[in-house]
Formats: sequence, structure tokens, C-alpha cells
Amino acid sequence: MTPPRAGPFVVHVDLDVIDAAEVPRLRFPVPDGPSADEVLAACGRLLATGRVAAVHVACPWLPATDDTERAVRADLIARFVALVAAHR
Repeated sequence: MTPPRAGPFVVHVDLDVIDAAEVPRLRFPVPDGPSADEVLAACGRLLATGRVAAVHVACPWLPATDDTERAVRADLIARFVALVAAHR
């Protein structure tokens, strides 16, 4: 990953980049995309710079069809929130 230029920056993540096998019913699924752990780790490295001014997470998924899908999504969002909170 190329380091960001000097100064503050915004982190924007579209969750549909995560491997479609890991996150159900994405609007724009990416087969063989990075895992959620890999995406979170990359975001963590950016947050660790101390220069992140804002974080935007897009959740482009279709409505969940069951509690399992809702739980997967809730867990992923909770992990992002915890990551951002840890770097405040």
C-alpha cells in the first residue's frame, strides 16, 4: 500500500470489496476479493497514522433474508466501529 500524502485524509470503504463468499447479498459482489480481516487491517494501518479526518463505510447490500445474514453484517459493522474507536 502506498502511504497517503502528508496531511489529513478521509478513509472510504465500500464493504462490497470484501469477498462475496464472506458477506452475503452484496449489491456489487467481488468474487475472490480480500477478506474482512484484510480490509480491517488495511484500515487499521491508515488509522494508525493519526491523520484520518473522517471514515465513511458504504454498506451496499441487499436486504437481509434471515438472522444469520443480519448477524454477519452486524458483526462486520461492529468490528469497524471498534477499530475506529480504538484510534480516536
